Amino acid sequence: MTGERSELPVAAVFIFIGLTPNSNYLRGKLRMDEGGHIIVNEWMETDIPGLFAAGDIRSQSARQVVSSAGDGATAAIRADHYISDHFGGKPGTGAWLPSNVGQPQTGAANA
Repeated sequence: MTGERSELPVAAVFIFIGLTPNSNYLRGKLRMDEGGHIIVNEWMETDIPGLFAAGDIRSQSARQVVSSAGDGATAAIRADHYISDHFGGKPGTGAWLPSNVGQPQTGAANA
């Protein structure tokens, strides 16, 4: 490093912290592309029923926060349907949740 400073006027900056997904622990369990990104369908479903992948870890991702948020919303909607289909209830209602979810808890933890 020379210590020289310069200024570059720009309209925006995108900061990348890396493009390699942290998916090594899933190798051999899920289908992945050459780069280690998980292969999913349009509903973010993997080959394992009930397991979803969204955002930068999935193959064919745009690698942008806005698209990752959309992926997450898609996966959440499909996960709700999956849970409702397999455990009862109507999608979108949370009817598959225990009846005490959202209720104040009693006991030593709240004392």
